[in-house]
Amino acid sequence: PVCTDPTHITLQTRVRELELNNSACKERISELNRQLADRETLVKALELQLKEMAKARQSDHLHSSQELEESTLNQMKIRKSLEDSLEVERKKKDDVHIQLEAARNQVSTLTLQLEQTRSQLQVSQQSHSEAVMRETQLIK
Repeated sequence: PVCTDPTHITLQTRVRELELNNSACKERISELNRQLADRETLVKALELQLKEMAKARQSDHLHSSQELEESTLNQMKIRKSLEDSLEVERKKKDDVHIQLEAARNQVSTLTLQLEQTRSQLQVSQQSHSEAVMRETQLIK
């Protein structure tokens, strides 16, 4: 027999909703992990570029003082730009970490709610089955 108890139907609906939300959160975590990997790669590349610039600056041969000043000024501008980019990327990476932690917490909460709702549903199904059995015995 199909259960028409509104509580039972509501619990089944809630289980489906929680399962969908949980799945969506897990997909979000996967996307955030990909973003995090991209950010980490970019940060490493920027750090490497800054190190290479520092090495190049140390190994520069002396040019005329004007060339040296222009070169140093350009190098400083480029370095400042790279450092700014690096800082921005580090902040973005930190933001992704925060989003990732929030998504993980949401999955934990949803999983707990899902387990509780499934338990309620199981109790509801058991009560329904027992009621059907009692009705069947009364009819006999």
